[in-house]
Amino acid sequence: MPRFFFKAKDQSGAIVSGEIEAGSLREALERISERGQVSIEIHPCQPGIWPRALERRGDPFSSLMWGRRISTKHVCEVTRRLFDLVDAGIPILRVMEVLERGTAHEGLKGIIRGISRALQSGESLSTAMGKYPEVFPSFYIHMVRSGETSGNLSGALERVVEWMERDIKLRDRVVSSLAYPGIVLGVGVLTVVVLLTVVLPRLMVLFEDFDMTLPWITRGLLAVSGFLTTFWWGVLVAGGVVGMAGLSFLRTEDGRLIRDRWVLRVRGLGEFIRQKETARMARALAILLEGGVPMPVAMETVTDLLENRVVRREFEEVAGDVKDGKDFALSVRDRAADWSELVPSMVSVGEESGHLDRALYKLAVIMERETEASASFFVTILGPLALFLVVGVIGVMILAVLLPLFQMNLMAQ
Repeated sequence: MPRFFFKAKDQSGAIVSGEIEAGSLREALERISERGQVSIEIHPCQPGIWPRALERRGDPFSSLMWGRRISTKHVCEVTRRLFDLVDAGIPILRVMEVLERGTAHEGLKGIIRGISRALQSGESLSTAMGKYPEVFPSFYIHMVRSGETSGNLSGALERVVEWMERDIKLRDRVVSSLAYPGIVLGVGVLTVVVLLTVVLPRLMVLFEDFDMTLPWITRGLLAVSGFLTTFWWGVLVAGGVVGMAGLSFLRTEDGRLIRDRWVLRVRGLGEFIRQKETARMARALAILLEGGVPMPVAMETVTDLLENRVVRREFEEVAGDVKDGKDFALSVRDRAADWSELVPSMVSVGEESGHLDRALYKLAVIMERETEASASFFVTILGPLALFLVVGVIGVMILAVLLPLFQMNLMAQ
């Protein structure tokens, strides 16, 4: 009988893992559910390989689950439907049933089923969702809890949906700005490899029949071509080892910190990253403060939302100062000197007026507008720049081929 390796959460919220025998994936899921556990990951078991590999994995939600990863878009879609149903006045348990039936993602469906069971046992929605921090970040949980406390859960969910949709839109904008340059560079690299490994070796036979001194640029390309065609396996192995080592290092906290610090130092890109992170910080903090979350808790929650490690550490220091009673705007000026001057100015105005959440909303709108402008600039400049680079490299290679051909033509005359 087939065996499946699984990870699941038990009724106490602890993650358990193991192997289970079942005739099919569906039967395995049913057996896990009968134990009172909520499946979060399951794969066919290959002895000696999958169990150990899966046990070494850290966060199951950062990898493929059930064949599909639980992305922010998946959570946003479920949250949008959750808001619509709650806003319509449907009881929360009935809402969970509707969400479970309407969710195609098996992993997310299992989580909704677990939340529904927790609600049936008397837990609050925020507590039930808090058992799945890999899916629902602390920002999400605090907003749901503030909605439960104020009796306006639909309003809290609406603000969460708006924030997630804005964040997804901005992220998609950044990805789209890099798509065209990436395609151009990929095609360029493939073209160069074909020229070096296929075209030039054939021309080398032709050049050897003529007793002439080749231009230095042609000799250099022929040397590179000969090395690649002779030691292609070594290049692949070395490239794979270096690539895997680099990726492994970038998965560590030190590697991510070095990468993020380097990104911030790149002219133009660093300003763009700070604009994006500032917009995210300002809007999330404004939403939390408006929902009644205390300032220290709100700042600690927002820290987890920041993606760049350098910016996150700067904000952690600011949050620590505010927790110790220091002025927010003054701490930003002291601890985060590289931030836009607009940040301490808007924060100072908000603190003086007693409406910090409104000032942060305005700051978020300004930063989001600047981020959109920067993304548009990258779309405008990166595409032609990548095309120019590829055309330049290929042009040099074509020149290296044509020069000896011209020499051969002169010798023939």
